Amino acid sequence: MDATANEWDRTKWEVAGYPTIFYKPAGKSAEKYEGPREVSDMLAHIKKKGKTIKANAKKAKAAGGKGKKKGKKSKKARAAEEE
Repeated sequence: MDATANEWDRTKWEVAGYPTIFYKPAGKSAEKYEGPREVSDMLAHIKKKGKTIKANAKKAKAAGGKGKKKGKKSKKARAAEEE
């Protein structure tokens, strides 16, 4: 996202300069990327993190889980219940 052209929560994201890059896996906190700025380096970082996420999901599934937290409802499901 281009933070100079979009509205964003400035209290949640600590951006001191551009480009500031965050990697946010689904369901987890964002991590600030502080590695090299070459495309190949950033892609390698994303692939490494993506493999970790997939591996964790596979381990959870192998242990009898589905890889997701049970009982956690989407925003849309919670909103429908409130109506």
